[in-house]
Amino acid sequence: MNKKGIMIDFLVTILLAIIIFAPACYFLGKMFTFSEQAKDSFFDLTKEIKSFAKDQKKTETSQLLILDEGSFVALFKDQEKQLIYSTEEFQNPGGEIVETADMDLVEVSGYYFAYPVQSCTQLPCACLCRKISDESYNKAKDLNCESLTCQSLPEVKLQSSWSMYRIKDAIIEEGTKLRRNSLKLTKINGEIKIENSNTAQQ
Repeated sequence: MNKKGIMIDFLVTILLAIIIFAPACYFLGKMFTFSEQAKDSFFDLTKEIKSFAKDQKKTETSQLLILDEGSFVALFKDQEKQLIYSTEEFQNPGGEIVETADMDLVEVSGYYFAYPVQSCTQLPCACLCRKISDESYNKAKDLNCESLTCQSLPEVKLQSSWSMYRIKDAIIEEGTKLRRNSLKLTKINGEIKIENSNTAQQ
C-alpha cells in the first residue's frame, strides 16, 4: 500500500472514531452534569432550610430544587416511612391488566421509602435518592436506593414529613414532571412547611 492509501485509511479511522465516540462522550457528560446539578441543588435546599429556621423575622421563602428523572428528595420529621409515588392499574373488558386510564381502575399501589437509619444521624433528616434500585422499582412496594445522600437538620422543626419524586414512567400518578421545581417554604408557629409552588404548571 502506498503512502496515499495509508493516509486515507488513517483519516477514515479517525473520522469513524469521532462519529462513534463523540456522541457517547456528550451524553455521558450531560448525565454527569445533571447528577451534579441535582446534588448541588439538594445541598442548597438544606442550607436554605437551616438558614430559614434561624431567621426570626422571615415567615416565607422560596427555593429551587433540581431533580433528575426517577430521583426523589425526602424530608423526614420522624422515622415513619414515606410515600414517594403511586401507580394505577386498569382492566379492560377482556380481563387483562393494562396500563391505561381508559379502563376500570383495579388497583392503586403505593411505593414507600423507609427512614434510612444508617444514613441519618438525627431528626429531622433530608435525603436525596439519585437512583432507585431497578429491582425495587419494578417489583417491591418498599423502595431501595442505590445512590443515597442524607443530611441531618437537628436545628430545624418541620411541620410534617415531605417528599418530591420526578416522574420517570407515564403510569406513575404522583410527582413532578419538571426538572426545575420552585418550592415554597412557610414558617408556622416555628415549624417549616414545604410545598411545591409550581404544581399548577405541570
